[in-house]
Amino acid sequence: MEAIQAALECAYGDACEVILKNRLDHPDAPRFLQESESEYEAIIEAEPEFYHFAYAISDASLPVTLLKGGLVLFLLKVFR
Repeated sequence: MEAIQAALECAYGDACEVILKNRLDHPDAPRFLQESESEYEAIIEAEPEFYHFAYAISDASLPVTLLKGGLVLFLLKVFR
């Protein structure tokens, strides 16, 4: 996130204030999504085959559409 902030500050300078927030830090964010962020690296190291499988699935349109729809429902309260 720091790179995004630095790029926006470089592009717009003092014309704006850049405030980035991780919506998974919001108290209403589902706990399993908050925990998934910290568990991501451990999963890659412990189960590299699963990671490669999940990565391959993420390129297919149907699973991505279903996942996006589910995430929108889980995060609706956080983005309001």
